[in-house]
Amino acid sequence: MSGYVCIHGHCYQPPRLDPWVEEFLAEPSAAPYLNWNERIAKECYSPLAWARRMEQGKVVEIINCYEWISFNFGPTLLTWMERHAPQTYARILQGDARSQARLGHGNALAQVYHHAIMPLSTDSDKDIEIAWAIQDFEARFQRRPEGMWLAETAVDTPTLEALARAGIGFTILAPHQAKAVATLDGKHVFGVDETTLDTSAPYRVNLPSGNSMVVFFYNGPLSRAVAFEQLLADGESFFRRIVSQAGAGLCSLATDGESYGHHFTFGEMALAYAIHRLRTDPKGYGLTNYAAWLENHPPSQSVILHEPSSWSCIHGVERWKSDCGCTDGGHPQWKQHWRQPLRRSLNYLRYYVEDHYRRKARPLFHDHAAALKDYGLVLAGKQDRASFLEEQCTPRGREQEELCLSLLTMQRWSLASFASCAWFFDDLGRIEPVIVLTCALRSLEVLLATGGRDVSPGFLEILEEAQSNDPSKGDGVAIWKNLVVPRRMDPLHLAGMLLVLGSKRLEWPGVEAFLVNRRDDQNGFTASLSVTWQRTGTRQKRSLGGTCGTGEQVFSIDDGQATYVVPRDMHAQVRGYLTWQRTSEFEAGERQRLVEMADQWSWLVQPFGEGQTSPLGHPGAIVPGVAWLWIRGDVVCSDAQKQWMRRFFAENMHAVAQVGSLLTSQVRTLLDKTPLPGTIILDMIERARAIGVEPYWWNVQNAIWTGRDRQEILVIAKAVGMVIEGES
Repeated sequence: MSGYVCIHGHCYQPPRLDPWVEEFLAEPSAAPYLNWNERIAKECYSPLAWARRMEQGKVVEIINCYEWISFNFGPTLLTWMERHAPQTYARILQGDARSQARLGHGNALAQVYHHAIMPLSTDSDKDIEIAWAIQDFEARFQRRPEGMWLAETAVDTPTLEALARAGIGFTILAPHQAKAVATLDGKHVFGVDETTLDTSAPYRVNLPSGNSMVVFFYNGPLSRAVAFEQLLADGESFFRRIVSQAGAGLCSLATDGESYGHHFTFGEMALAYAIHRLRTDPKGYGLTNYAAWLENHPPSQSVILHEPSSWSCIHGVERWKSDCGCTDGGHPQWKQHWRQPLRRSLNYLRYYVEDHYRRKARPLFHDHAAALKDYGLVLAGKQDRASFLEEQCTPRGREQEELCLSLLTMQRWSLASFASCAWFFDDLGRIEPVIVLTCALRSLEVLLATGGRDVSPGFLEILEEAQSNDPSKGDGVAIWKNLVVPRRMDPLHLAGMLLVLGSKRLEWPGVEAFLVNRRDDQNGFTASLSVTWQRTGTRQKRSLGGTCGTGEQVFSIDDGQATYVVPRDMHAQVRGYLTWQRTSEFEAGERQRLVEMADQWSWLVQPFGEGQTSPLGHPGAIVPGVAWLWIRGDVVCSDAQKQWMRRFFAENMHAVAQVGSLLTSQVRTLLDKTPLPGTIILDMIERARAIGVEPYWWNVQNAIWTGRDRQEILVIAKAVGMVIEGES
């Protein structure tokens, strides 16, 4: 063999799961896809599972790259894939199984559960993140993980101790995280940096406990070329760059898995080509993984690390707690002073969550700390809720069981609020900080519901110190009130969804809701709502009253304590999801269907959301229908809706042609009427232009030319760009 190669892809997305219904709702910035998980799966994760290898412009082979590269997926991402991309999910599992059959060790690595920055986590939180990750991995891959990816490769000695306690054998780090190498006994030490470190060999880290951990360092220049230098633009160049680095030892590169297709379009094809060339090159290159290499090449040296350190912050782990200057978001002038109060506020909440759990859970569980670690078995689907409670809880009735599950739910979402992505980018008002604050809101809600103290005043006092760079979003409290709290799901929200869908039952992984005994009369309607929150088993019942309307108030729902107005109070995520559900079977080109749907659903058209540049795929299907109703004067649209439609038509020229065809056909029909409805025609043209619809007037101009002897038609001629000679 001329050399051995290991290509690693780290695949991760923020915890997009809604903390109440436990489903993945709409994210407008991911348009035209429903959410970012779906968008990136279609751009990257699925193409990697069916990567095309091309020769002379023809597909000659389809490669499952997961069979040939080392990889890790975040557990929360795999939860989505199992539900919503099952074929790709199956290919991922198949890739690991086939690599295990070929090499004796599978390609898949585990990843800390919530992608938390481990050096900033408490020791107990480290243990939980690792335990849940192992339990999830075992449930999916049917084997124990040998290695584990640390979020952002963030590492320190306590983190490695936690990995060792859990039986993990190795992890992967960046070369600049090595401070020195030494003999295995540590007697002879040699300083290194990323330019002098030999990344072709594994190293042992000797830990104070007497345990040790193996560390692989990826090839820095090669990995940077993939991630930042357009190396994936050409498969042959990619292959040649790899083999130029391959020799004695292991040549390994590690990047975000999203490099292959999401960051770089068709990057998976360059990878497929390189895989083929490495498999077939006559010089002989072995594609392997870290565990297989380690079996035959144990460390011959130890390493001393910079602590704490990570792969994407030259200041250690400051990127996730301070304004260190490391950012990625396209606004180099923006500051990140908000990072510190965001972390402090979540740490504040975490302290009270932990304290409440210890006091409340101690008498409920045989071992409350062990129960929390083992709860990952329930999240992974390895153990059902009933057997978990029977095994972990002291004898109690239904109320105590609900309390046990609620306390674990509180812990789960508190832990989820520390996902690293919240601090990675450049502003507090981005979707990632809003996601983790939503997790915190759910945790805070359960804390209160289980008898804990209301710590929201102190939490918000700290969060208020965080300031968005966008003046329109304000400080942390404004973002909490305007962007986070509206995401909360409660029985009235669920009733609103049931009424909109015209359904008696709503079932998601996290909730089941029934709307029964609905009675309508001239004053409105009454109904009974029953809700079961699946994770906790908690049940709620409401007697509802309300009214039906149109436009800005389709339904007004009241349970005697609060009023919920649809669509005014409906969050954009839910609104987008509902229209997705309603229009998912729509076939492009059905003009009448467009208008019929728009007649019922025009109220769902809303301005673009944060980061959105194009409409969501299926909901976007109703926009031409809404536009046509607006042009005809059948509906009233707000300025925000008209602006939304202008942006839609600017991005979707085929829709301009579609609506324009309806408009020219209607105008052509009206031109034959006597008397000529000139005001109606001019109003339609004006409304069309107000939303960016300017059709091709050829048929209309022909009709005007034919009827140019009619004086009243001349004003229409000017409106469609005609000047008839001899007429003023």
